[in-house]
Amino acid sequence: MRTNASLQSRKKERILELRSLNYTYRKIQEAIPGLSKGSISYHCGEGQKEKSREINRKRQEGICSKVHGFIYDQRKPYQPAVYKLGPVRKKGRGFIYGVHARSKNATYKANKDMLKHPIQKVWVYIGKVFPGIKSEKEPIPAVNQWTGEPDFENGKQLMFPYMRCKLSGEVRNAKGNDVHADHIDGDRNNNHIDNFSFVSGVCNYMKGRMTYKELYFMICKVKTNLEKYEKYWSQ
Repeated sequence: MRTNASLQSRKKERILELRSLNYTYRKIQEAIPGLSKGSISYHCGEGQKEKSREINRKRQEGICSKVHGFIYDQRKPYQPAVYKLGPVRKKGRGFIYGVHARSKNATYKANKDMLKHPIQKVWVYIGKVFPGIKSEKEPIPAVNQWTGEPDFENGKQLMFPYMRCKLSGEVRNAKGNDVHADHIDGDRNNNHIDNFSFVSGVCNYMKGRMTYKELYFMICKVKTNLEKYEKYWSQ
């Protein structure tokens, strides 16, 4: 399958045309600026297409694909995420309907049937952290996600939209795009309210689909290993 750029440039046709006129690879390269000898060989060399496909297939297997991707993967320079505020209810809906676990090819009903529990109103879920909340304009006190007791920071009670990440203990704005709705047991189809929590994005990426116990033991291993090689951190 050729790309639009390939079709428009007609490089393949030009290469084959010049080769039919007995041009050498070097002369073809001189006649078509920016063309590599590898590209010429791909189109003109006997069995080169099959060899290239086999090489690419091997590159996609096992550890070779990871190393090849590290060496040659040309991505755009890293850009830090832009901090934005958005509706908290949107995060709640994402948790309720299991958007991350959905199949793009399935119907709405099929995706809905994948969920393990009946769907409740979004404010019921958000109310687990901000009890009694019914809109994003209400100054509702936040509770600690572990104890369910009123939460305080520097002697002041946390009020919506501020709450404490269940994993890191950091105070965050629940409207920020650095706060995620997490499935506690790692099952994205388990939309039960007891499986809902708000955590920082970094913690959510670390946790993935692990349970708290699995996350804890993994963090302990990482901590132990980093401490073992602490003298190399600055290198």
